[in-house]
Amino acid sequence: MKVLLVYPNVPAVATQAPLGLMYIASYLRAHGHEPRIIEGNAQMIQQQFQPMQPKPDFIGITCMSSMFPEILKIRDYFHNWDIPLVFGGVHATILPESLLSENGDFNDIVVQGEGEITMLDIVNREFNIAGIYIQGEAVQNLDQLPFPARDLVNKRYLKHSVSMLAARGCRFNCSFCQPTLRKVFGFRVRRRSVENVISEMWSCSSRFHVDDFEFFDDTFTADKNWIYDFCDQMYWKLFSWKALSRVDMLDFDMLKRMKEAGLTKLSLGLESGSQEILNSYQKGISVEQAHQALEWCEQLGIKVHGFFMIGALEETKETIMETRSFIRAHKFDTIFITVTTPTPCTQLYDRAQREGRLKVPWQQFDLLGSLTTTVHAKNLDQVVPMKLYYLAAEDVLRARYQILREFYLRKLRNPLYLWQFIRHNSLNYTWEAAKNVFH
Repeated sequence: MKVLLVYPNVPAVATQAPLGLMYIASYLRAHGHEPRIIEGNAQMIQQQFQPMQPKPDFIGITCMSSMFPEILKIRDYFHNWDIPLVFGGVHATILPESLLSENGDFNDIVVQGEGEITMLDIVNREFNIAGIYIQGEAVQNLDQLPFPARDLVNKRYLKHSVSMLAARGCRFNCSFCQPTLRKVFGFRVRRRSVENVISEMWSCSSRFHVDDFEFFDDTFTADKNWIYDFCDQMYWKLFSWKALSRVDMLDFDMLKRMKEAGLTKLSLGLESGSQEILNSYQKGISVEQAHQALEWCEQLGIKVHGFFMIGALEETKETIMETRSFIRAHKFDTIFITVTTPTPCTQLYDRAQREGRLKVPWQQFDLLGSLTTTVHAKNLDQVVPMKLYYLAAEDVLRARYQILREFYLRKLRNPLYLWQFIRHNSLNYTWEAAKNVFH
């Protein structure tokens, strides 16, 4: 069977490869099918599909809430071709009913959860019922999956750091993520073997001539024994690599071992410099732990990217100033600050809805972090969709831009910084980011 897999996105700001689709593609290919991956907004998808011959037997679309308006356009366009559609991804898992047509006359199926096994069953005609939701069957042993089909995606995903996953799942309870992640991956964290991960790195190196990797696991450092084993096998710095972590899952010895094994940059979900705001997010970390982890990284020469959010329901001018002071106190390589936006079906969303603090429907939320206006034009209520207790939307946006400008103007005093930023990202992404920061 010929299977078209669609990644709705905005290419100018899409820097992470669609690993979910790439895993599904490699799984289908290992079982004798012919997958293909295309990406872009609705217009770009139509332009790529129009001349395609022969047409696919199935079309799979990965769905993120941030691209919902484009997904509906893509869905409606494909309905003209009478080809069965299969929706998957995070949005399909949490809001499956939003993807099926109201009249129910189309051959659409929504898969909730993981997609490899279930997509194969659908393509093999194991399911003959359209207009339904199917709970995806999770792969228990991740080592059994073939490596992602990187040859099917745009080569820009291989120019800088190559995206990888060493595990699936997250056991923490942050209000802006859960229970969404548990609905997608389940309650248990499943981890690949160290040997399997390093084998994939060698495969990428030999096939695509890359030597820098970035792990997008939600909790890469959660299993200390796994980390030490990984570092032992990477001791000779075979490759350089980056990862994400929580600050409460780090210690000096672990960071030292990771640095010796090739770690160059760590992305930390810090969220806020205010303990009150961290508690409101149910983050489960302290400001003191964050300071300590950053000091260790500075001592060891590990670059840090900091993720922050401004606009919690309890946010005040004082808590924003605490975050600003926190950022000034450390030597971040890069930071990004989003407006706190309640993703549908998370605890934060349920709370805001229960308290009557949502200003617009979730379909109008700016879930791309204000990086682009391509998906839909944005007004103030879309960018700051919650009515805060103590601050107006203008206060939140003003503070966000002030902190970002202050940080990057300071960094740009070093003329090499901009060159390195472009080199490790892309010119298009740098331009979009600059417009976002210096708006």
